[in-house]
Amino acid sequence: MHKFEFELSNELCALNDEMPSVYTFSRSDNEILQELLKVFSSGRGTTREQWSMQAELLVEPVGWDALWKLSKDFCKKFEVRFPCIAYVTVTSVDFENLSACVDVLSVQHETVSLPENIVDVPLIELWPTIKQREQCINVATTAEFIDLLRFYYNDIWMPWDDSEVLLSNTIEERMQLWSDMHNGTIPNCVARSITLLRNSAIDAHEKLKQMDSSLCEGDVASDDDSLLPPNYISLCAEMNARLDGLMSKWTLYENSLIREQYLARERSKWQRNKSKKNVVAVWQGGSIFEFSEISKFLISHVTNDFRLSVLTSVEDALQLEPHELVLCGHELMLPELPLANINVTSFN
Repeated sequence: MHKFEFELSNELCALNDEMPSVYTFSRSDNEILQELLKVFSSGRGTTREQWSMQAELLVEPVGWDALWKLSKDFCKKFEVRFPCIAYVTVTSVDFENLSACVDVLSVQHETVSLPENIVDVPLIELWPTIKQREQCINVATTAEFIDLLRFYYNDIWMPWDDSEVLLSNTIEERMQLWSDMHNGTIPNCVARSITLLRNSAIDAHEKLKQMDSSLCEGDVASDDDSLLPPNYISLCAEMNARLDGLMSKWTLYENSLIREQYLARERSKWQRNKSKKNVVAVWQGGSIFEFSEISKFLISHVTNDFRLSVLTSVEDALQLEPHELVLCGHELMLPELPLANINVTSFN
């Protein structure tokens, strides 16, 4: 039976001896599926509400110790070097938001200074320690629940889940997709495209949340459009339309029947082109002068041994598994993905 181990990230594993050991778990993909189906077995409420109900039953409400892997956003906000780990104790748990308030006991980097009390730390950023300072705390069940919660939100959650009732067949489809991406059933180029698609959807969702949050902070009355920030309505409409489009595209991969037909077509395309070395330039348009300069660069840079393609999307470019990727524009950003065997060149 193939096992997928949910170990801590390399940053956590590489901690010095002063940091306490934490719980880790090793489960098969089928074991994870069965645990997830248990979470959603009631069918009552949205996905988020069902996780919250389970958390109230299984998570210790106060007094347990954990290692906290600070998020990139938190590190950026407090000007802390990323990655960074802190040893904390949980003072309260917000079951509805699946977060906790913590007191910071120590920090991995001695030069780092953090506030003593932090609110709204997501549970999935906490790894309960095996040794607890409070002897009466039995945190093993808490650790196991958070491990499953972390897998769900880090690996198979989609932004539209939290407002919907997630059906068991959707969980099964997602788990099968995740397994196929990790056992080689899905080619690397397609697996990368799926990951990019998911990341794009999460990014669009986060931008919408930030826009709503900034509106709340500005104390703008929701029924008075004249007080809204410039372009707020059009930006919201644009972001929602993008999210809807990504949701439709996701169906290609999530539905196993559609996915199999799509993969068959992609395998055939890969077989036809596997002997060719691709160079893909990504350019989203511009002036005639810029086009002329890019053309000169590509003519001097790419030899006749390679097949050149010009696309407007980094996502589409990576799906071709190019030998080299040429970024023609300052605004183009590479995703946070391993890009082994792909050379990245910037025209600018």
